[in-house]
Amino acid sequence: MNAIDGPHPVLQPAAGDWAPGLLFHDLPQSVLDRIAWFEWPEFRADRRTVVTEEARRTSACFLPEQTWPASEAPWSIEVWRREEKTELLAYAELMMDFYGTCTAEELDTYWENLVARVQGRPAELPPHMEARSRELLDTPGRHLRAFLRQTAQAPEDSHSAAS
Repeated sequence: MNAIDGPHPVLQPAAGDWAPGLLFHDLPQSVLDRIAWFEWPEFRADRRTVVTEEARRTSACFLPEQTWPASEAPWSIEVWRREEKTELLAYAELMMDFYGTCTAEELDTYWENLVARVQGRPAELPPHMEARSRELLDTPGRHLRAFLRQTAQAPEDSHSAAS
């Protein structure tokens, strides 16, 4: 199902049912730290027992801090790819570009200004974030480059993957 507030998939509890997916395990702490950086503040790190066809194993996971209600519309990977993927990958790439440059709280506080700066619009940022945003303007990553091309061609849209 779609989340009511956006195009994000929402799993609904169903006793005895299952959901397809990939299980990554034995990840180094540095990888878990980066996932926590990306997921902050909506998700928190935890551990859960996961049942697969082969076995049960305890695995790190990220659980929502709140429950998002689902809409009646089923979630569609095709719609997501067409309408959201470019922006979300740019968002993730931009967040990872600021990993270690500022705190997650700072990134959240200045997110709209940061997006404006990488789009070439004026906006105020703290000096340490300003320097990094200038570097990104000179050499944006491939996902950010694709998003900037897309937004330069598209009319203004009120939706944002960051919201």
